[in-house]
Amino acid sequence: MRSSFEDKTHPYNVLSRERRREFKERKAEYDAERKDIEQRTGYGKMDRAYTRQIFRAGRAADKVLFHPARSLADLAVKAGVNKVWDY
Repeated sequence: MRSSFEDKTHPYNVLSRERRREFKERKAEYDAERKDIEQRTGYGKMDRAYTRQIFRAGRAADKVLFHPARSLADLAVKAGVNKVWDY
């Protein structure tokens, strides 16, 4: 005798299959609408530019924090970076 998990006609498995199909359809509709909105508003382009700048600034902050401090001024810079980036 097969378990209910293996039985493709079991009500729980049929329901799950229907829900997966419905989810895929709704997700495809959502993705298409989101893509359209991003293109019309320019949000996608702006978001990519923002992400690039945050990445660059983060790399610069890491370089400051991992470089050895040789003076109190260096330590003050590190403290400022730490405060801004909340490390």
